[in-house]
Amino acid sequence: MVALRAQEDGLSRRLPANPARLRVLWCVAWVVAAASTAVWWLQVRDGLLQPEGLGQWQFAWPEHLWWALLAFVVPVGAAWSLTDLPRVQQALQVALRMGLIAVIAVALAGPRSRQQTPRGVQIIHLVDRSASVPDVMLRQAGAAILADGKAMQADPELRVDVVRFDRQARRLPWPPTATDAAELAGPDLSRDAKTGLSSDLESALNTAVGLVDEGRIVHAVIWSDGIETDGDATELVGSLAAIGVRVHTPKREKSPVAAEFLVERFEVPPKIRSNLPFEAAVHVRATAPATVACSVDGKSIKHLNRTIAVRPGTHRIVLGKLRIRDGGTHQLRVQCKLAEGSDRFAGNNAMRTSVVVHARPRLLYIEGARGQSLYLTRALADDYEVQTRPPDALPRTIGELRRYSAIILSDVARISRAGVPQLTDGDMRNLHAYARAGGGLLVIGGEDSLGSGGYQGTYLDKHVLPVRVEIESEIQQPTIAMVLCIDRSGSMQGTKIELAKEAARATAEALGHDDKIGIFAFDNVTRAVVRLQRAGNRYRIATDIGRLTAGGGTNIYPCLQQAYDALNTAAARVKHVILLSDGKAPRAGIDGLVHQMRRSGMTVTSVGVGAEVDRSLLEAIADRGGGRSYFTDRPETLPRIFVRETKEVSGESVVEKRFRVRRAPGSGRVDMLKGVDLPNAPILLGYLPSKVKPGAHEILRTSTNAPLLVRWRQGLGKVTVWTSDLKNRWAHHWINWPDYAVFARQLIRDLLQEEIGTRVAVAVHRDRSRLRIAVDAVDEDDQFLRDLHGVAKITVPSGDVRRVPLPEVALGRYETSAPLDQVGPYEVRVELRANKGAKPLAIGEATAVHPYPDEYRIASADSTALPGIVKATGGVSGAVAADWRDNRGKTWMRWQWRWPDLVKLALLLLLMDVTLRRIRLGRVTSRSWYDRR
Repeated sequence: MVALRAQEDGLSRRLPANPARLRVLWCVAWVVAAASTAVWWLQVRDGLLQPEGLGQWQFAWPEHLWWALLAFVVPVGAAWSLTDLPRVQQALQVALRMGLIAVIAVALAGPRSRQQTPRGVQIIHLVDRSASVPDVMLRQAGAAILADGKAMQADPELRVDVVRFDRQARRLPWPPTATDAAELAGPDLSRDAKTGLSSDLESALNTAVGLVDEGRIVHAVIWSDGIETDGDATELVGSLAAIGVRVHTPKREKSPVAAEFLVERFEVPPKIRSNLPFEAAVHVRATAPATVACSVDGKSIKHLNRTIAVRPGTHRIVLGKLRIRDGGTHQLRVQCKLAEGSDRFAGNNAMRTSVVVHARPRLLYIEGARGQSLYLTRALADDYEVQTRPPDALPRTIGELRRYSAIILSDVARISRAGVPQLTDGDMRNLHAYARAGGGLLVIGGEDSLGSGGYQGTYLDKHVLPVRVEIESEIQQPTIAMVLCIDRSGSMQGTKIELAKEAARATAEALGHDDKIGIFAFDNVTRAVVRLQRAGNRYRIATDIGRLTAGGGTNIYPCLQQAYDALNTAAARVKHVILLSDGKAPRAGIDGLVHQMRRSGMTVTSVGVGAEVDRSLLEAIADRGGGRSYFTDRPETLPRIFVRETKEVSGESVVEKRFRVRRAPGSGRVDMLKGVDLPNAPILLGYLPSKVKPGAHEILRTSTNAPLLVRWRQGLGKVTVWTSDLKNRWAHHWINWPDYAVFARQLIRDLLQEEIGTRVAVAVHRDRSRLRIAVDAVDEDDQFLRDLHGVAKITVPSGDVRRVPLPEVALGRYETSAPLDQVGPYEVRVELRANKGAKPLAIGEATAVHPYPDEYRIASADSTALPGIVKATGGVSGAVAADWRDNRGKTWMRWQWRWPDLVKLALLLLLMDVTLRRIRLGRVTSRSWYDRR
């Protein structure tokens, strides 16, 4: 009891002597804590506090610094302490506890300090292991990578990555897991036989971009010759520069350049005819002097061999003439073997291509004029096999005729001059049957052909030919009544009127004895010079014409009216008026009168002489009157014009006069005339009169509107008539014309019904691993072919046919592409249709050859793409290890967290506080350190 009382007395002595003071201290401490909490809450809620810093220091969450105010609660709480430790020890405990709270509050605020550290280096080695890369470069790359691996072990800030690539890019497992530098092994850079035939640097750079470590200085070292067969590395220059990747090309070890020889192109003509020789040549390239032996072989051809010495550079070697007898597609192979010299790749010394040989159709050419067949035969020889025979050797059976694709009858008379039949009625029927079965028949005019050859009214005339022979025998010639209206105005005085009278006399002489002629002369009025009478009264007619004189004005209408009245009552099968004038006249009533004359079966021809003539009036009269119009500045030609017109009307069997070829109205587009400069064609000197039958297609006519080229279909075949000749008489000027052979060949091609159509040019070129196909579709009138359904049929080297859509990408421009995944020749046929089911409106063909992998198409010079990439990214050409290990003195600023150090300090303070609680540093005190009694 005594001890307990003594303890209570000791406690009572340690109680504060002034309770009021303690209460004040307690309230102040809680007010400070409450105010601090309120301020902290408001600032956190409103976001008033931001990270604060001082110099190189910064607090991430400065709002937590308010917790440090709680340290002031510690001395208040010490007033109730029951410890009897010495006052100094008690004061030290209060200081430790206040410091502990302050350190924890500062740690919660996230203190950090700013530090400058060197930036690390990342090296990415890109190693090309395609076939074109020399072995010495691969060995050099392996050694450099091994050295960088060893340096990486010594420098933890160095990182090394390895990407190998050919057709594909792949990151190698580098660095290895070995810790001993002596155990490091070089990366696997061996070539792959399948993927090593391509090189895709773009894919390798894409892989390198994915390996970039942010915060490091990145160097990409490219071990390659820069020859890209796939992709385009230049597309990534912008991306590499943006992320700071510097691209280097290493300094190469000096080594001798391996000699290389390759075949670049096999040259053959674009169009080859069967059994016709053509020249074959090969284009080769060499990087060193060599002696090569080149040969061409293929099925059904004679082998060619040639040995030649070549120097560095490109050469064209002519191998000689080839001849392929059979039509169709043939495979040709050219190979060059080195007799002397070295060659790195043997796979690029041969090339295979396909050629289309057009079988030459057989033609039977029957020429009636001996020795005149060479002109047409020579023009057709390149495209056709022409067999020439005389008329009496024409095959007599349909079976023999069918051996030929087309038959040509040129100047063949029905009966020879000796009276022997040359083309019987049975022959004509056989020719008809031959044409209906699909054969082609071409009948060419001449002195003894058509009307002049005795075919009037024959089976050939009635049933086979597309024209009707108009000229009948002399007994059956129609009676003619002709009226001449001659201008005798004052402007005709002198030479004009005299030549007009001579032309009138020549016209009377040209008419038949029983034909009728009338002559009216007009100025302001019309006078009858020769009333309509028989042309046999030649003396009286010539006398009356001689009295004709000039004087007065010009009025055409009364003269045409009297001509109409005279002919209207005349008994004649042909009624014709020739109007001659040299000036202008009133037009009133002329048009209606000419129409009335035409309805009455009369025809009117106009002749204008001199520069003052009213051409439009005379042309209108001739056009409405169904005749012809002539104009001349030379009066001396008037007699010839009148005689020509008289013969035209009277209907001679042979018309020998100069004329030019014109397109017939409504003939439209004709493929046989494509490429023929018809407007500049020379003159022809004669033709045979004829008349186009209903249903026939008139293509060309003479300048006098007589039929010249007419065709029609007979069953499955065609029959074509050319009313002039194609040899050295009427076509004397044509046989030396450059387009003569073109016209003759296309005339036969049309007979054979070969599809010419709209041909479009197909452009085919290689774009790395794809075949690009482009077509500009333009017709012969230079109009774009728009909104068509296009398809490209591609025959690949394996023989498979791929159909690729050919869309329209611009006005008349169609483009597409296809993979170039096989080695050998590619054949492209383009077809453009209005819709999928329609016939082709335009077609075109082209070929391309992918002879061998592009890795074999190398030379002494590397690609120019790599230097551009190196320059654009700030790299070094010819770099060494020091260049790609350099961090360029770059450092980077980073914040280092300091709260772990404060936590450690707080733990130390806590340990010291706990220690002071368990030990006594002095003697026992019975009073609190703040007791002031």
